[in-house]
Amino acid sequence: MNPLISVIVPIYNVEKYLTRCVDSIVNQTYKNLEIILVDDGSTDKSSEICDLYANSDNRIKVMHLSNGGAGNARNIALNFVHGSYVAFVDSDDYLEDTAYEKLMNVFFDDCDIDIAEFDYCNCYDDNAFLESHTRDFKVHYYNTEEAMYEHLIERNFKQVIWNKIYNRNVIENIRFPENRSIDDEYWTYRVIANAKKLARIDEKLYAYRQRDLSIMHSMKVSDMIESINAKYIRHLFVLEKFPEYSTLSAYSVWCVSMYQSQNIKKTNSKQYREVKSQIFFYVKNCKIVMDDINDINLKQKFWLFCSNLSWDLTVKLRNLLGIGL
Repeated sequence: MNPLISVIVPIYNVEKYLTRCVDSIVNQTYKNLEIILVDDGSTDKSSEICDLYANSDNRIKVMHLSNGGAGNARNIALNFVHGSYVAFVDSDDYLEDTAYEKLMNVFFDDCDIDIAEFDYCNCYDDNAFLESHTRDFKVHYYNTEEAMYEHLIERNFKQVIWNKIYNRNVIENIRFPENRSIDDEYWTYRVIANAKKLARIDEKLYAYRQRDLSIMHSMKVSDMIESINAKYIRHLFVLEKFPEYSTLSAYSVWCVSMYQSQNIKKTNSKQYREVKSQIFFYVKNCKIVMDDINDINLKQKFWLFCSNLSWDLTVKLRNLLGIGL
């Protein structure tokens, strides 16, 4: 029998989207699945929907928890998985029917692979254009250092966790932070560092739903600061484990710091003044050697130079020109 994949789905008040999500997992052409639906204290009909699915498919298990956040829900589920492989799905998203079969074929072709991922598309409804069943796809292979580089430049192996299948061994001792509005940004880079060989196929097999009420589209100022903190914590990790990428990592901290500075400044100048010192702490503790960055263009170097002269004026000017938002 094919290896078991444990699919973890944290769920909170998504009754409108949950059926589309779970159906896309149940209908996978790769059938050997353990589907763990983690109801994180939902107050709508999500809990009832979960139970209905569990009664109709013996591959589905339901956990009913008090609300503790997605990170806590995933951590609890990870303690009970039985699969040799693990995948995650967000409860408002959905998959193409052959997604897991195609990724598992990559694992079957090379038993040394620890993580494999497919591409994804943003969507606004239940009818995203995902790749066809018959298209040939190319597999791209990466070692740890190459994958970390791709992660840092946000080209492939991004911080999102749901477009990947993980060999259980590489995530066994790595857990998500709890009581945070974002958790994947603290988790993914550590898992990549734990993997010896990774693979990617370019097919878009996952639909990432964009909705105004989701965490990523309703960030408070504290969440924006946390997104900078996550990049800074990752930077400290990179300094220790991948020092050859230290400048590139520092530039990533600069980018998110500038982006969130612009967001906060644009919406509330008073709050920007209150949190500016926190942002400066992160920026000043991430040394950027201009000559060491080969992956940014002259325009980006110009903004780096301007921010070194005056962070506030750079934020104001970029907002006036509509750059970066």
